Amino acid sequence: MATSDFAYDFVEDQTSPRLRQKEHEDWLITSSLEPLRDGLEDCNFQHLLQEFAAEHAGDFMALWPDGSHPLLWTLRHQEYTNIFESQLENTLAEIGMTRESFQSTMQHLHEVRETLGDTAENLDSFLTSLTAAADYDTFLKVMLNEMIRQQEAGILAAAPGSQQIQVTVPEGLSIDADYRRGYPPTMQTMPVEYQGYTYQVPIPSGYGPGASFNVTVAMPCLS
Repeated sequence: MATSDFAYDFVEDQTSPRLRQKEHEDWLITSSLEPLRDGLEDCNFQHLLQEFAAEHAGDFMALWPDGSHPLLWTLRHQEYTNIFESQLENTLAEIGMTRESFQSTMQHLHEVRETLGDTAENLDSFLTSLTAAADYDTFLKVMLNEMIRQQEAGILAAAPGSQQIQVTVPEGLSIDADYRRGYPPTMQTMPVEYQGYTYQVPIPSGYGPGASFNVTVAMPCLS
């Protein structure tokens, strides 16, 4: 055998395990994560989430001056998370995957993420869908956006002990361009002074400096 042929075979033998590993990881993403992501992005499931937000938006109307959140918000978040968990379990059953296998797969892909190349985007996309319910700030963004939408449509009115006011996003406030398009999950807020109280008002998706919107604030003196 020529020296060059030997060297070629040696290189091929050295790289084959890595190639086989990458093929296995690509297969994991295609056969497991993509169906799971599709399950979480299913139009019927998304409609169910929209119905939940529309039904309970009124629970998120009044902002308190101390920045605290009512216990009811935490309970609604748990209900929202349970909807996601149920969808995940149903999707796992459909593709014949156990919860243990799912967790093992996620752990493995997380460990090798840096070696996934372009397929890492599929992993990131799935993780975004998967963590959407568990993250409390993401949940608040969904509910507060829906609450403001219903307020502006005249569906919701200020409850006793609260006051609806109009606020404007300050011109000097720095807002990420992607946030204005509604992408990042974290809810940005701005301080608003009203009748001696300071409120941390969430900025709805799509609103930038100079934009105005209505918000309901709790008035302790009226409660």
